[in-house]
Amino acid sequence: MKTETKHIPEHQQEQLKKVVDIIKETTYKNIWAEMIILFWSYARGDFVVRDVVSEWWGTRVYESDIDIMVITKKPTQEKNLRLSMEINEKIEKDYELEWHFNIIIEDIGHVNKMLEESRYFYIDIKNEWILLYDSKKYPLNWVKNIDGERRKEIQKEDFNMWFEDAKIFFWHYKFDFKNWDYKIGAFHLHQTTEKLMTAYLLVKTGYKPKTHDLEVIYRKIKEENTLFDTLFDLSNEKENYHFELLRKAYIEARYSKTYKITQEESKFLEDKILLMIALVEKLCLEELK
Repeated sequence: MKTETKHIPEHQQEQLKKVVDIIKETTYKNIWAEMIILFWSYARGDFVVRDVVSEWWGTRVYESDIDIMVITKKPTQEKNLRLSMEINEKIEKDYELEWHFNIIIEDIGHVNKMLEESRYFYIDIKNEWILLYDSKKYPLNWVKNIDGERRKEIQKEDFNMWFEDAKIFFWHYKFDFKNWDYKIGAFHLHQTTEKLMTAYLLVKTGYKPKTHDLEVIYRKIKEENTLFDTLFDLSNEKENYHFELLRKAYIEARYSKTYKITQEESKFLEDKILLMIALVEKLCLEELK
C-alpha cells in the first residue's frame, strides 16, 4: 500500500496534513478514525489543480476534489454520520483551506465485506489508495473467491439497482421530450445509456470503468458481447454523429450554451436506447438464471 504523497504539490500536501490532523482529532461518542485513506485522482496522480478554460460567454474553472475515506471501528451509521458532520464543520471553519475535500466514512466491517466480495468501488480504491494514517489495529481483507450463490445475489443486486435507475432516467427523458426540452433530455438519455451499460458490465464481469465517457464504456461492453455492435455502428457517419451528441451530453447539455440537439436527433437516439434497454434486460436475465 502506498504512503507517499510527493506527487502532490507542496502547498496541497500541507493542507492535506492539516485535514488529516482535523480528522484524527475529531471524535463523536468514542468513534474516531482508525485509517485515513486518500483515493481517486489525487492518489492516482491524474488530478487537476486548476484548469481555466475560456469560452465565448466567460471562463470555466475546474479543480479535482481531494477524496478521503475515513475508516472507523464501529458499524454505527448514525454515529458515523455525526462524525462526518463534525469533521466537515471543522474543515469549513478553517479559512486557510483552499481546496474542496470530499470525505466519506465507512466502518472496517463494511469495507472488509465489500473487499471480500470484489465490489468494484472498493477494489479500485484499494488498488490505488494512499494510506495517510493507520492505527494498525484493524487489517484490511484481501479479495476472496466468493461462492456461486453469493455471486448470483450480488449480480441481482447490481442489475436491479442500475437497470431501475436507467428506467427512471429514461422516464425523465420522455418528460423532457414531451415538453420540447431536448437539451436536458439528451443528458437524461446519456445517463440512461451509461446505467444500462453499467448494469450489463456488473452482471457480466463485476466491474465497470471509472468514467462517464460513453465511448470508453461502449468499447468495453462490445468486448464482452458482440451483440452490442449492432446498436451503434460508429464507422457509419450518421450513427457516429448521433453517438457523439449522446456522449457529449453529459457535460455540454448541462453547461454549454452551444450544445444543440433537435427533435429528430433526439428521436433517433431514443430508438437506439430502446433497443439497448431490451438487449440489456434480455442478456442480464439470461446471465442471472
